Amino acid sequence: MKLRISSFLAALVLCINAHAISTDERQALLALYNSTYGVGWTDNSGWLGTPGSECSWFGVYCLNGAVYAVALEENNLIGPIPAEISALSNLNVLSLWGNYLTGEIPEELGQMTELRLLYLDDNNLTGQIPLSLTDLANLSQLSLSQNLLTGSIHSEFGNLSNLTVLVLAENTLTGTIPIELGQLSNLQVLYLTDNYLQGEIPSELGNLGALVDLDLSLNTFSGEIPVELGKLSNLLGLSLQFNYLTGAIPVELTQLSQLQILRLEVNDLTGSIPAALSNLQNLTLLSLAHNELSGEIPSELGDLSNLEIALFSNNDLEGEIPVEFGQLSNLAILYLQNNELAGTIPSDLGNLPDLELLNASNNQLMGDLPEELGNLDDLAQLNFADNQLTGSIPSEFGDMSDLESLNLSNNALTGSIPYELGDLSELKELSLNDNQLSGFIPRELGGLENLIALSLSGNALVGTIPEELAALDKLVSLILADNQLVGTIPNQLGELPQLESLILANNRLTGAIPSEIADLSELKFLILDGNELNGSIPTNLVSLSSLTILTLANNELTGDIPAEIGSLSSLIQFDASRNELSGEFPVEFLNNSNFDRFFYTEDLELAVATTFNGVSPAPSLNLDLNHIGLLSENSNLVHTCVAVFEDGEESTVNFSHYLDVEFEIYPEMDAAIKAVSMRPFNSNFVTKSNSDFPDCSGSIDLTTYEYSDTIAIGDEVFEIDFSLVDAENLVFQITEFTAL
Repeated sequence: MKLRISSFLAALVLCINAHAISTDERQALLALYNSTYGVGWTDNSGWLGTPGSECSWFGVYCLNGAVYAVALEENNLIGPIPAEISALSNLNVLSLWGNYLTGEIPEELGQMTELRLLYLDDNNLTGQIPLSLTDLANLSQLSLSQNLLTGSIHSEFGNLSNLTVLVLAENTLTGTIPIELGQLSNLQVLYLTDNYLQGEIPSELGNLGALVDLDLSLNTFSGEIPVELGKLSNLLGLSLQFNYLTGAIPVELTQLSQLQILRLEVNDLTGSIPAALSNLQNLTLLSLAHNELSGEIPSELGDLSNLEIALFSNNDLEGEIPVEFGQLSNLAILYLQNNELAGTIPSDLGNLPDLELLNASNNQLMGDLPEELGNLDDLAQLNFADNQLTGSIPSEFGDMSDLESLNLSNNALTGSIPYELGDLSELKELSLNDNQLSGFIPRELGGLENLIALSLSGNALVGTIPEELAALDKLVSLILADNQLVGTIPNQLGELPQLESLILANNRLTGAIPSEIADLSELKFLILDGNELNGSIPTNLVSLSSLTILTLANNELTGDIPAEIGSLSSLIQFDASRNELSGEFPVEFLNNSNFDRFFYTEDLELAVATTFNGVSPAPSLNLDLNHIGLLSENSNLVHTCVAVFEDGEESTVNFSHYLDVEFEIYPEMDAAIKAVSMRPFNSNFVTKSNSDFPDCSGSIDLTTYEYSDTIAIGDEVFEIDFSLVDAENLVFQITEFTAL
């Protein structure tokens, strides 16, 4: 809370005493200047002038030869408040809010017995609230909000009988609300919001008959809402949101005839919504969201003619949307989402001329979308997702000229997408996915120049992808998956400069992957699986430096997998399985430490030549392994599998504990081998002929770099120990071997 007083003081202090203030007061002002880096103030006009000039200094107000007020709010004061300021013994007003004050509030402020207004909010003050402030018997307004104050609220504040404003919000205060605050019969404003206060709300607050605004939100209060709050007949605002309050909404609150704001959201309130809330005829904001309220929404609330914001979301409410809500002519926001509401959508909602946000998603609404909603000229967001709506999308929805978001996803809507939606020039989000829509994608959607997200997946749309969508230069997400789209992917889509997601999976798209996709520099998700795409994977996809997921599975792609793609530093998932690819699986994919997982077709000739390395040992060896390493004498390559450990505990390399490794005989050193490629061991879970999974015969400890393995060489099998001798080239030398 920021209270602006400079203009008030200028009008109040009609006569500035021309005589010099006392030396002590001058020194106090100089101490404030020096302690708060006065040379850097936004306005320090007149400061440090000669004795007798102090009353003309910026922000200093004098009366009868003494400093009456210091008002330096939002003036770039930096540093601590000096204790010497207490020498301003006649000061009535100290307003230093909106600066960069640090340190603790001086105890000496409690000596300024004439102080009536003290505003230190919106700074970086620390420490506890000085107990001495409770000695300021004349104090009328105290605001210390938006600091870093700690400790509890002193019960002695209850003795300040002249206090009308107490604002301690947005600190880190703890403890409970002192019941003594209930003695402040003149208190009009009490803000304790956004602290760590706990316990129950004292019923004694119901004695504050002059209270106009009570905000206790964003704390950890528990227990029930005191029914005594219903006695606060002058209350205009009651904010108790974001606590842990339980029980029912007290019907006594319906006696607060002056109330304009009632915020109870994000608590654990239960029971039904009192129909008598309709008595609060001055109510402009009613928020009951994020509780455990049940029962029906009272139709009587339709009598709240001044209501502008009504929030009922995230409860267990049932029944229908009251048709009487169509009478709330001032309503701007109506949130009903995440309940169990049923029945149809009242067409009367189309009579709300000021409605801007309407969200009734995730309920059990059924029936048609009322065409009358198209009358809502000011509507910016319309969300009926996750319901059971049927019928078609009214063409009248194209008349909502201010609409920015239209979400009708996950219903049972049928018919075609109205081309009139292309008239929604302000639209940023269009989500019609997971319905039963048919027909073509309207070319008119290409005229939605502000569109950021377009999701039409999970329908029965046919025809081709309109080239006109390439005109959506603000588009970030294009999701057309799971339809019956045909034809080629328009190469014009490569002209979408901000596109991050291109998801066209599970259609009937044909032709090659357009090389122009490589121009989408922001692309993170390219998902084209489940189509009939052919040709090769474009090598220039390597330019997609932000690409995270690339899935091309279940197509008719041919040729090699471009090795360069495997080096993309952002890529964590790749799937090109079930195509007609050939060649080797690039080792660049296997060595990419960012990979979470990848898939490849069993038809590929892999860099490591076999499905999994090594051979089955002879039964006569009585080994506990069904798989051991193998030296191929023709190629001088060792194919084996290695389990990774660190300090004797299981570890991983590239997210895998077991690795297929290919070594070659290292000619530059006796009895040495060099690792030349690796991949996760048996990632496609191939079994041996006896249905067992193959074992890993080798093990390596990344702490000691000692490597042991069982390797078949010709007709003999050896247990061999190796030691790393060249870390840069991954060269291991034999230290010991035993023939089995």
